Amino acid sequence: MERRAAAVATPPTDVARLRAYLQEAEYSRTALNTGELLHAVATLLDTWTPGARESAALARLLADTEGLSPVGQVTDRLGRRGQAYVYDGSGSRQMLIMDPVTGAVLGLETTFTEAEPEYGVKAGDVMSYSAWMR
Repeated sequence: MERRAAAVATPPTDVARLRAYLQEAEYSRTALNTGELLHAVATLLDTWTPGARESAALARLLADTEGLSPVGQVTDRLGRRGQAYVYDGSGSRQMLIMDPVTGAVLGLETTFTEAEPEYGVKAGDVMSYSAWMR
């Protein structure tokens, strides 16, 4: 019985099933918007170390994500070169960094796009950053 439960919890390698898995992980009954999907991806990567098949499915899922736009090559905060994709939300920009060879997600950075002087925040300040090493 435990073996079956573990298999169900493992991230799927099929894009449609992976999307449903992430939606369930976010406790959402509706399709995730781009910001919610990126949050779910970060949660997944904080929990699992995807193999090549899972990373490939994740790369395919992200490639079809509306509002996620390629912006070119960047060097992440750990000095790794990657391909960056951005999503502009309300008052913030999320930048997803992927390994251009393997498709593995290297990092996700959220920055403020608008100043919030009452909190001492300037446009461009980093709100959060996650990096994953495989």
